[in-house]
Amino acid sequence: MSTEDLLDQINKGILELNSNKVKALIREAIGQGIDVISLINDGLTAGLRKLGERFERGEAFLPELLKGAQIVQSSVSELEVNINEKDAIQNKGTLMIGTVEGDIHDVGKNIVCTVISSAGYRVIDLGVNVPTERFVEKVRAEKPDLLGLSALLTTTMINQRRVIDALEAEGLRKGLKVILGGAPVSQSWAKQVGADAYAEDAFSALRKVEDLMGSK
Repeated sequence: MSTEDLLDQINKGILELNSNKVKALIREAIGQGIDVISLINDGLTAGLRKLGERFERGEAFLPELLKGAQIVQSSVSELEVNINEKDAIQNKGTLMIGTVEGDIHDVGKNIVCTVISSAGYRVIDLGVNVPTERFVEKVRAEKPDLLGLSALLTTTMINQRRVIDALEAEGLRKGLKVILGGAPVSQSWAKQVGADAYAEDAFSALRKVEDLMGSK
């Protein structure tokens, strides 16, 4: 099978959510000496992007998107042992993410973490019920490229604003892109509180991350 055909079949395997097929194709590709970075970028990540596009069109559902991301993440982990030091996977950037203080919801945040991580970004998950001071402390220490603030309650949305204001006050906002998410959150709210973007779901979050990283 040619390189192009193998990459196409890996794409299809992800769309079919067939982890065994994807793993078998990857083994075949490695046996043929196909570039590992190409396998990740043009095979695995491209397949996940197509699945995300189906999700956005309503042709796939959240559990399918999550399973696809998990297949990609698992496959990338297996491929890492075959990467030469000179061809090491390039970290595309770092996303720090957490659910704001007073809110213990984490399902949506966890899905975002899985999808973003599988696309080649380093993810620092601060968990749930994260105090504003901890966001500030961790941003200062880790210097992420992006910060994701999740809020699932109308009563905790205000803490997204408080985190942004605190980062501004501490001089940590410059160069840091902030993305807001959560059921009650909207684009107008994100604009009102000075965030850089709003993501309505995990794949939307990935697109916003890629757009914002491209503008840095």
